[in-house]
Formats: sequence, C-alpha cells, structure tokens
Amino acid sequence: MSISNHPPLKASQVADYFLRKIDYSAGDSITNLKLQKLCYFSQAYSLYLKHRILFEDKIEAWAHGPVVPNVYRQFKKYKWTSIDTVAEISNGSRIDPANQDAFHILEQVWRSHGQKSARALEHETHKDAPWIDAYGDRSPGQACNEEITPTAIKDFYKKQSIGRIAWQENADVRQDHHI
Repeated sequence: MSISNHPPLKASQVADYFLRKIDYSAGDSITNLKLQKLCYFSQAYSLYLKHRILFEDKIEAWAHGPVVPNVYRQFKKYKWTSIDTVAEISNGSRIDPANQDAFHILEQVWRSHGQKSARALEHETHKDAPWIDAYGDRSPGQACNEEITPTAIKDFYKKQSIGRIAWQENADVRQDHHI
C-alpha cells in the first residue's frame, strides 16, 4: 500500500525533506520533537488523501506524542536542542523527483504545520484518538511504545473529515434558513 506507483519512502527520507526546508543560515531551526510530529502528519495526510502509507516505518505513542523510532534514534544526540540541518542532510535520502504524490503530501504538511512550534504540534497530536488510544491510560510522561497503526490513523482522519463536512453542511442550512 504505497503512494502511486512508487515504493513507500523511508521515514528518514521524509525527515530529510523537512530538514531541507529549514533555512539554517537565516537562524531557522527544528528539533527532533517537531520533526517527529511532521513525520506523523505526513503519514496521516497520505493515509487520508491518498489512502496509502507514505512510509513503512512504525509510529509509536510516546509520552510527547507520535514518534518514528528510527528517525528518533537518528537525531537523539540533539536531545531538546536544534538539529544541525547542514550536518544532517543526506544526499542519499533524497526522494525520487518523479514521486510527485509524495512531494505534494509533504508540501501540504509543511504549509499547514511547518510554522507551528514543536509544543503546539505535540498538543495537537495529544488531542487525537490515534495517540490517545495507543498511549492508553498511562499517566502523563510514562514510557510507552505501543504502535499507532496506519489503520487507526486513517480511520480517525476519515471520521474527522466526515464530521467537518456534516458540520459545514449544517452551517450552510442554518445560514440559508437564518437560524
């Protein structure tokens, strides 16, 4: 279940895409926490818009939200500080330029979430059922490595979309009838 006719990406390719969006020379930065949430939303957008996974790497429900363990380990040396994007960008991780579906998804995620802070993205994911259900009834900050499945992500965003459409249709009816 991959995007278009291309094999699924590696989550490290998705991370590399977002690292390339950072203008390090202008003082812009990105942390591992924010990078994790951008990877999560990329998978969510792909599942919702294209009905396919963007990458095969597992996503887990950690205390600070969804995490792709492979990507986390790649950048864990930075802890809570900014990732040195100049040092970390890998030419071997580039996405095939012909994979326009992947670029479209990643650009949508960047436009909608790229300017948000890591904490804002963390709070956003903490309100969503995929993370809540996988994290379970653990107390805040407690360790967890339960998988957030692609099915859980897809089902949640599908329900969210249906709810927004129904609300908008009702708003249109209310407006037409001056309710």
